[in-house]
Amino acid sequence: MLGGDMAGLKEAAHTNIDIFSGHEVDFIVTDCGGCGAELKRYGHHLDGYEAAQSFSGKVRDISQVLALHADELRARLKPLPLKVTWHDPCHIAHCQGIRREPRDLLKLVPGIDYRELEAADACCGSAGTYNIERPEMSDRILKRKLDTIRSSGAEVLVTGNPGCLLQLKKGLADHLPDVRIMHLTEILVRSMNVQPD
Repeated sequence: MLGGDMAGLKEAAHTNIDIFSGHEVDFIVTDCGGCGAELKRYGHHLDGYEAAQSFSGKVRDISQVLALHADELRARLKPLPLKVTWHDPCHIAHCQGIRREPRDLLKLVPGIDYRELEAADACCGSAGTYNIERPEMSDRILKRKLDTIRSSGAEVLVTGNPGCLLQLKKGLADHLPDVRIMHLTEILVRSMNVQPD
């Protein structure tokens, strides 16, 4: 489906709604900020279609669901002595209004030195296909983001959207090779799997 293909979007929405309609679920969980933002808009795109409203009302970012189980999660996390910062993907912070949950989850990990990133919710330059269509502008936006990551002193940059992850991984490899990037779920799993000394 290409950008602006509303017919394709509506067809995909109907397909997804039909797939989930036979299941009794409390939540439809995604670990991709862009997908979550769009899934939550099915009710808007298919205005008047009750099944679309119901579907969208169940969609949650994985950080929202994990935050509901913070006490259980905390009991499973082991120390990670890392300097960590969080990049707010536009599709999570601006489109879905999710800002607190990812930070709270990172702060659950024992030993993490959490450092708030300056302008954490500023775009990284990926922006869907923007980095392909406007690479020079995308690189300028990415450079600004890399400057704030450098200033944070973080060893690990964490985010929650694959587009951001790929864009930032490229930028880090080229300019800040000592800084690793992880999805939020990756760092939580890593903390669960730490082997005792």
